[in-house]
Amino acid sequence: MYAIITGYLSYGRSSFDKKYASTIIKRYIQVWFYSFVITIIIYILEPEIIGLENVAKSCFPIMFKQYWYYTAYFFVAVFGKYINDFIDGMDAKEIKVFIVLTVLFLSFFPTVRRGDVFGENGGYSALWISYMYFLGAIINKYKVIDRISRKRALLILILSWGIALLSKIAVSFISDKNSMFLISYVSPVIILEAVSLFVIFSKISFKPRNKKMLLAISSSTFGIYLIHSNISLTLAYFNGFFAHKSFIALALGSCSIFIFCLILELLRKQLFDILRIEEVTLKICTFCERRIESLGKK
Repeated sequence: MYAIITGYLSYGRSSFDKKYASTIIKRYIQVWFYSFVITIIIYILEPEIIGLENVAKSCFPIMFKQYWYYTAYFFVAVFGKYINDFIDGMDAKEIKVFIVLTVLFLSFFPTVRRGDVFGENGGYSALWISYMYFLGAIINKYKVIDRISRKRALLILILSWGIALLSKIAVSFISDKNSMFLISYVSPVIILEAVSLFVIFSKISFKPRNKKMLLAISSSTFGIYLIHSNISLTLAYFNGFFAHKSFIALALGSCSIFIFCLILELLRKQLFDILRIEEVTLKICTFCERRIESLGKK
């Protein structure tokens, strides 16, 4: 969903300008901050679980895939502009053919085979995140949100949920294994769910007061992800945390973690504002831009 939103909002960007480059650097600093700071704190508290090797790897979050999603997303963030150019280079007929082929090769075949076929890795890859970005950009270019009503999107969502649930029940009767058939990230059913959810929420209007609160929370979701998905935190405290818990315990635990992480992320934003991280990254990009321009003139 996050990649679809990114593709939707980023489509139409004509250049890789310094403001966008600054955003990428600022996001990387945020990732590095949580990767290193959380790891070093847990290393101090739990040295028998987290060692110096973990601390060293936390300094290079992309190289050592400390966050699989960000590693894949970083690729899309850098090359998204070229995905936009690729889309603009095709007409509507070519786009339709491309979508059919990619759904067939990247979604249908891996789902039927129940394994990796073309490097999509069950959706945990830069290839799949790039494809979700592509779909988001297509939704923007062809105004899909305006062409699909909320009722129709809701119907697609309910049908998709129903198919996924029935497939899960059917497979459980046939086999004792916990099959991901039709509910893995690359499943065509999950793609329909993601797109329909995106359309539904895009059509919801909020009051200005509520919108401000929602913007504050939504802009913090990436930071929340970085905190609770930290590898060191998972190894030390979250590994098996939700196993054999009741529904109420799971709900309360999830809400508590979300609120706690939200508070930490809001504090992190305040710290970065004090340190003027955005200004620093913009100055770095401006300097690099001038250097590149001067080299081009030589």
